[in-house]
Amino acid sequence: RGPRGASAAAGVAALVASIVAGAGEGLSMAAGGEKTLYLIRHGESEENVGIKSFQTAAKRMRSFRGLPTRDEWRDTLNLARVRNDAPLSPRGREQAAEVHGLMSEGDFMDAAGLQLIAHSPLKRAVNTFEILFPEAAAARDAPPPASPPPPPPPPP
Repeated sequence: RGPRGASAAAGVAALVASIVAGAGEGLSMAAGGEKTLYLIRHGESEENVGIKSFQTAAKRMRSFRGLPTRDEWRDTLNLARVRNDAPLSPRGREQAAEVHGLMSEGDFMDAAGLQLIAHSPLKRAVNTFEILFPEAAAARDAPPPASPPPPPPPPP
């Protein structure tokens, strides 16, 4: 994991710790009418992997250090398949699972008093939401409750 991943995890850990420490201090609708907005970025996507491979392959060819590797070709060509709506990569799923673990350790869901969870319809955002908030994802996917049958018609 690179420095960005490490600093992102540390930032999430600090956020969770501050929320838990401040539980009940303006985290829900307070007398002042304030709300807190939490933003979480999606994990690494297949598109990110393809772009990195393309950049690595291009550097290798420019410096005459050889042709791209088979994996670099595969990941680069995958860019054409995923376009802009790429799912999370395996590493992106690990990143989201790590953040979910940090949020679970600090009891983030209860401490933050979340009232709304919103995400983009893009696959990488949906995948991240499903990993971070599995209960909310299950509720979203549950069939609607059955409506009661209509009352019988009045007797003639």
